[in-house]
Amino acid sequence: MAKKIQIRVYGYGGEIVQDTFTDHEVQQIDDYIEENGEELINVMAEIEEILPERYGWYECDGVSHTYGGFMDSCKISIGIDEEWTDYNDDFPLNDIEEIGAQISYEEVGYFDGDANVITIISEEKGVFLDCTFEVEGELDYSKLKFETKDVVFQHVDEYGEEYFYEQSLITGISYDDEDVSEHGGDSRGKGMSAYIQRKNTEVVD
Repeated sequence: MAKKIQIRVYGYGGEIVQDTFTDHEVQQIDDYIEENGEELINVMAEIEEILPERYGWYECDGVSHTYGGFMDSCKISIGIDEEWTDYNDDFPLNDIEEIGAQISYEEVGYFDGDANVITIISEEKGVFLDCTFEVEGELDYSKLKFETKDVVFQHVDEYGEEYFYEQSLITGISYDDEDVSEHGGDSRGKGMSAYIQRKNTEVVD
């Protein structure tokens, strides 16, 4: 008999975009920040006002565009015929892995150091993945895979100090090699941040 399987990834997460910017674009951004006393994120949130050829911060994704639950602050619930088990420790994927599920890891970012890269993070709270599918017989956890991405970037502040960042997200779910991901679409914004990795800054692995 078929069983109804539901998987939810919820709590804290967000959307991260990364794109390259020309030296001229970066100079325009720097000049606007200096002249108006603005923070980088305030400029990037309305980037089309300063750089008309850009169509909004969420379109600044030439390097990467990632959406999902933050691995260190989201929760996972698995329902089998409406009987739910919650995995809500600090790192729920550790518990998921212990019951036999697979975890895939992918690192994204711009690592060549030959371009200016701006990373924008929209932090949200809500449901990020809400999957429903059926299996014949029992759920085989060894066929269940959670896909994750590590978004890697650096930031150079106005004093020339370099900071290394990494944000890991749960971005997808598959079962028996079939994608069952459904984005929740039920989240609300909690804040935004932006970081600039200037040309010739080498990302540390």
